[in-house]
Amino acid sequence: MPVVWVEALVHPMHPHGYFALVLTPAASARLVEALATLPHAVAHHCTVVHGTRDPADLPDAFTPADVGGRFHLAVRGFATRADGGVQAAVVALAGADGYPVARSFSRNRVPHVTVATDGATGAAAANALLEAGFEPLDGPLLEVTLLHSDAWREAAESDAAEIG
Repeated sequence: MPVVWVEALVHPMHPHGYFALVLTPAASARLVEALATLPHAVAHHCTVVHGTRDPADLPDAFTPADVGGRFHLAVRGFATRADGGVQAAVVALAGADGYPVARSFSRNRVPHVTVATDGATGAAAANALLEAGFEPLDGPLLEVTLLHSDAWREAAESDAAEIG
């Protein structure tokens, strides 16, 4: 199943964007292959903090100097909404050895990556899904980069300019 990033580049609820751990293309493909059964793959990022462009607002696991740095997320759980609208993987910040790091790294109640949707359900529905519960799972280790949403918006605009 090809990965189609369906996240809006600028979310109306977060006009200042957000910091996220963005999956590498290989990690995104690995997560989709391992867990997605819904038709619209997302597998793009784990939100770290939203509503800010200031790296000083990052959780304690990061410093401003970490922006642009590579990290790992370990999949620790999974859920599919009963109506098949959304699927999400619970993740933990991990060392290269795969062991979770015991520091807070996301302001989300349940840090996760939205894996896939039915195409009608928004990726943000994964928050409520996982807050209601999930199945523990020892899943793949995912390589990610800490970025602000402006960074991938600028990359998308640059790619569009090259194509157009």
